[in-house]
Amino acid sequence: YLLWKNSTTRLFWSDGAGWNWFCGILMAVCWFGGQAMYGLGSSRSGDLGTVVSWPLLMGMIIITSNIAGFLAGEWTATSRRSRVYLYCSMATILVALGILALGHSA
Repeated sequence: YLLWKNSTTRLFWSDGAGWNWFCGILMAVCWFGGQAMYGLGSSRSGDLGTVVSWPLLMGMIIITSNIAGFLAGEWTATSRRSRVYLYCSMATILVALGILALGHSA
């Protein structure tokens, strides 16, 4: 409703909108592809499949999005302290995922 009220629907077709459409479609494909891979992996992992697969999926989403943020330059203007917190939290996630993987394989 607000798009028509404010006459902003034209922005969907303005210069540079094609790149945004491409990125949006690519994100949708990656998201649904990830969910499909989660479903396949979870169902094939046995009794603990959902217990291990869901934290693995969420952890990998966090790590992948932070790597994408680094590549896009989102972290360039942050303080060193913020980046240290980020590195420590990502390391914690990786250690937790490793423990889950070891626990599932035993």
